[in-house]
Amino acid sequence: MLPSQSALALFFIALVQLYSDHCCIVKGVVPMKRANFYLTEKQMERLHMRSEQDGVSVAELIRRAVDAFLSWDDPTYAPMPKPQTRNAHSSPA
Repeated sequence: MLPSQSALALFFIALVQLYSDHCCIVKGVVPMKRANFYLTEKQMERLHMRSEQDGVSVAELIRRAVDAFLSWDDPTYAPMPKPQTRNAHSSPA
């Protein structure tokens, strides 16, 4: 007997959730671990403002801050290289 579509969907959702709780891949480039932490309301407001200003996610701002701290704290620390992005205007015309 074949499982129903809803049973397969629930299985797939559970599988994705299990995987994403342990590791995720951002844009198919850099494997990352999920982290949860608490910030003050003021910290979140400032991060959201900076996120909109810089055009990057809050998560990226936090990763950059952690890299800056770890580099300052340990000169031998080298953050993972950022994936290269291609600007729309960088192609030859």
